[in-house]
Amino acid sequence: MTNLHLFGSRHRSCASLTRDFKISSFDRIFRYSRIKHHSFSNPLDLASNFKQDDIFISFSPIQFSAEYIVDLLTNNNCHGIFVFLSSTSVFSKLSTNSLDSSSYTHFAKGEAIVSHLITRFPSSRFIVIRLSMLWGNQVDRNIHKLFSFCSSFGVIPINSAASGLRAPIHHIQLSYILYKLLNSVHNVPSGFYTLMGPEFISYYRICLSILGVSKFTMFKPFLLPIPNFLISFFYALIKALRLSPFYSFVSMFSRQPLDLVYHDNSLLEYINWDDSTDNFADLLHLTYS
Repeated sequence: MTNLHLFGSRHRSCASLTRDFKISSFDRIFRYSRIKHHSFSNPLDLASNFKQDDIFISFSPIQFSAEYIVDLLTNNNCHGIFVFLSSTSVFSKLSTNSLDSSSYTHFAKGEAIVSHLITRFPSSRFIVIRLSMLWGNQVDRNIHKLFSFCSSFGVIPINSAASGLRAPIHHIQLSYILYKLLNSVHNVPSGFYTLMGPEFISYYRICLSILGVSKFTMFKPFLLPIPNFLISFFYALIKALRLSPFYSFVSMFSRQPLDLVYHDNSLLEYINWDDSTDNFADLLHLTYS
């Protein structure tokens, strides 16, 4: 039997994977916890623990974990299956040269390392999952950021044209997909795959749903639409003046009318959602109730 190695075991999806699903097809499960920005509690143990045909899943930043695998395969005569998590930000921010693109270059750098691994170590398999709008813990920069702002101030500023579609994926849903992947990973070739959440929902509807779970009590929370032409004006102004502290803020508003749903090379060609998957509204209440 093979072993399973989990990098970044404190990640919510990793905890859910080992807690909520019966993983019994492995001889041993090794967990590696990140304790500093550039170190793990036992990274050297990976080399001694890793056996031929073992499976490795990283919940840590792709650039960071891919560099570990380069060292592992360069210095040890072994091969296996390696799964990394990336982001569709490589499409929505990097490919569009968004003002805040520099904050997401680590995804592209990590993917470049994996591309090198695919070429250099053909006896191993490398699977990169580009996630769409991952959410569900207290540090995500998507749903929780909106929830925290609304709970503090009772309002969510929003682009008046915020009809762009999103496909949010909860940490529980990610762990479910990874569980299914473990059962069919030998059918998935090396490559880069997108993973959309099971429900396509407009940015406006997401914000409207967050109002319903807000902890703000002084008055009924509400959306504050900002005309799209004003956002376009401020985007151009901030870009011209190179006001970098506002890049992320104005870029977020400018993307709200855009559909950020991607179908090319979907992981769902190999693994499907099923009818038991909770919808966004249910998971929102489950997370913040």
